[in-house]
Amino acid sequence: MRTTTRSMTGMAVATLLALAACGSGSSGTAMDTLGDGPLADAIDVADAPDGVVPGDVPGDTPAADVPVDSPTPDAVAPALASALQAVLDDYIRFSGDPGIAFAIHDGDKRTWSGVAGVSDVVTGSLVTANSQFRVGSNTKPMTATWILQLSEEGLVDLDAPLTTYLPEYTVWKDITVRDLLGMQSGIPEYIVDTAVLLQVLSEPDHVYTPAEVMSFMVDKPLAFTPGTGGAYSNSNFVLLGMIGEKVTGKKARDELRTRIFEPLGLKNTYLEQEGDPTDRLVHGYMDLSVLVPLLGLPSSMFAVIPQELYVNDTQTIDATSLLAPSLTWTAGSIVSTPDDLATFQRALAQGRLLGPAMLVQMHTWHSITLLAGKVDYGLGLMHVPTAMGDLYGHGGLNFGFQVETYYSPDQDLAFCHMHNFLPAQTAAVTTETLTVFLTDGKDAQEACTIPDTFFGDTPVDQPVVKLVFKGRVGDAAKPAEIQPGMSSAWATLGTSWVRLFGFDRVGIYSAAVLSTTVAGTFLTVNAWGKGDGGDNYLRELLMMGKPELLQGVGADGIRTLTAADAGKGGAILVDIELDAGMKPKKSCAVAVSDSQRATKLYSCAGQQTLVAAGQTLRIAALLPVTTDTTTIDAYMQALGRTRCTCYDTAGAETTCPTP
Repeated sequence: MRTTTRSMTGMAVATLLALAACGSGSSGTAMDTLGDGPLADAIDVADAPDGVVPGDVPGDTPAADVPVDSPTPDAVAPALASALQAVLDDYIRFSGDPGIAFAIHDGDKRTWSGVAGVSDVVTGSLVTANSQFRVGSNTKPMTATWILQLSEEGLVDLDAPLTTYLPEYTVWKDITVRDLLGMQSGIPEYIVDTAVLLQVLSEPDHVYTPAEVMSFMVDKPLAFTPGTGGAYSNSNFVLLGMIGEKVTGKKARDELRTRIFEPLGLKNTYLEQEGDPTDRLVHGYMDLSVLVPLLGLPSSMFAVIPQELYVNDTQTIDATSLLAPSLTWTAGSIVSTPDDLATFQRALAQGRLLGPAMLVQMHTWHSITLLAGKVDYGLGLMHVPTAMGDLYGHGGLNFGFQVETYYSPDQDLAFCHMHNFLPAQTAAVTTETLTVFLTDGKDAQEACTIPDTFFGDTPVDQPVVKLVFKGRVGDAAKPAEIQPGMSSAWATLGTSWVRLFGFDRVGIYSAAVLSTTVAGTFLTVNAWGKGDGGDNYLRELLMMGKPELLQGVGADGIRTLTAADAGKGGAILVDIELDAGMKPKKSCAVAVSDSQRATKLYSCAGQQTLVAAGQTLRIAALLPVTTDTTTIDAYMQALGRTRCTCYDTAGAETTCPTP
């Protein structure tokens, strides 16, 4: 308990902050980079190097004409398609996210795309092959490609001051076009500025000009001397759009269409502007209960948002209409589909849009800061080293949307996945989908269907937690290898059901870990949600048990624990108070297992379940708990803990002051 609670608290807070880095229009997050996202944890991503890729820039050879004739790839075999669909179906069932769309392009050989879930949680409309998503910062590689094409044509000098093209911004005269492309300008981020967000949310119908957007930042001090540092900021790419329009005399929307979308046959992709039809656009949902406190935004944010946007009495909102497309424009307002983005990413890497000299410049990496850490950034492109080789691409967040697109040159494989929830639980599903695809479905699992009757009609006056979890089991002795899973949970502590996170789920950083103590080997499944203490509280759910509890399920996959099992497992709900810097200040157990009532476990693998490090665990649990403080004190004492633990500014445990 000592190690698990403190280490997981730190990871959860860091991951939440990373996810929320640029919560609208574009990313700048760990999820954007894959560094703390899909392949990072599951395919052993190495730490992003701080150095720049060496090598001389060859001659200014223009890109090949597009489109380039190439064979039409075949669809994957039906059995593999079925296995991949099962992964997506499991994702919706276990994560609680509304919908997902995924595409993989395996060179010119084969292609696959799939969808699952709903595009509208109120009407139940399904995500379909024709559904479109807002892609956030996946816009940036496209905007960068446009500007680099203009550079190849002699219309833009990458090393010229931006005032060469936008003379009105004399305050930024020392910033070059290259600085903007590489996130090295020092201009602050406008998206997470509290004053900006409150203004935007209070005027949802306002159409912004790029100059208006830049007016938010023009009087702000630079974060560093241009060219000497690196920090993710959407401001850079709004300025790039203004430069592109200035030198061409054409609208960015038209330039992107004629230069990139039409030549590549991207029929489902466009730079969105106010008034565009939204009949194919899925609804995007956002959990404010997590994002508001972890972005450090004021609680008044809840009051600014129209009440009718809140979904089913939660703090999750339908955010589809909250963010004006004009606010993020060439930094994050493209609408697309996974197939289109995968096509673009592969075409870019293959030199179909830029010449080899310009691609080398685009791929010249340097380290930039994205709230929770460092990532390799080029010119509008990210680089992630993984066990499957280098990946090039980008990720993106928008109000209610999360999207990632990457290309592996070693595999000649491009993939893109889109979600209509923020923050989404993307890590495990991305890894599993790619693994199933690259192994042709070897050892793929059928989708898991938890019986509708498993949880029953639990009365709300009896404190209880219900949980579903899917994830790869980790080894506590190897914390760096612990991988995020996906989970959904509800809890009631005696009055009403509380959705611990978003749509019926605890998510953020859920994981399953095996640890060995003097009492034997235990499996711990943890997940995170919002605590009851206020905006600066998180709640952690810990379910602990000996693996043999799952091995003893019946033919129906269900096991009801008896009094004889009391010492083999249990559950704890811990509320964690955070300080102004989002660091743990105090944690208190608010509920523990109630041994007087029956606990039920369900295993998707039935009697064949073997819990071991590296294997995928798919379980459901109905966990009766009690809020009686005497019982909690005794339970925690048996674990060698006190009910409440306080932390100093360095994160070390201290004795809590007497009330």
